Amino acid sequence: MPLFLVYWSGLLLAPAGGFVLWLRPRKQRWWVWALPSLVVGAAIAGGLSLTAPLANALVLVLAYCSYCGMTALLLRARPYVLRFLFVIAILPVIGGCLLATVGALGLGFIAADEEAAPGTSQWITPDIQCTGKQWGSAGSSAGYTVTLYQRYPVLPFLQRKLISISNVYGDVTPHPDATCENALVQFKNKSR
Repeated sequence: MPLFLVYWSGLLLAPAGGFVLWLRPRKQRWWVWALPSLVVGAAIAGGLSLTAPLANALVLVLAYCSYCGMTALLLRARPYVLRFLFVIAILPVIGGCLLATVGALGLGFIAADEEAAPGTSQWITPDIQCTGKQWGSAGSSAGYTVTLYQRYPVLPFLQRKLISISNVYGDVTPHPDATCENALVQFKNKSR
């Protein structure tokens, strides 16, 4: 439940914060507000995440808040050509508002899946952990996902996703068994 409240309140309040930022007469630089979103986006693209789901949710919401601030400040950007970017940048903000209002039930299901404890967890090597988690079962598809994470001894709160295998229950073409052994074999084949 805390993850849902963090996501829901962030999706609702961030656009309002961007609007308040736009109303302020002080001169703000839109690209400064874009930096946190770019850093978090690059970390997600690289497979990095925090080990605690609530910390991940807070970082995502803060990045979304900075994105909404950047979007609002694009309306004041000079040269005026940059104002055209507002039309493109506002689309994820509108999507977030729709997800927080009309799609709140779906957001609740996603947050519950993310918040659930892993069904299985084992250390393959001192720095590689394998977790298995069930997901879905909310009137839609359901399955089981096994994920290999690399942990860093120097930064114990940080992890990097190496590979993930999903089995969808009732899938016409099932994937190989989602086990830690199969995930390790696929990771070794992929890294060659």
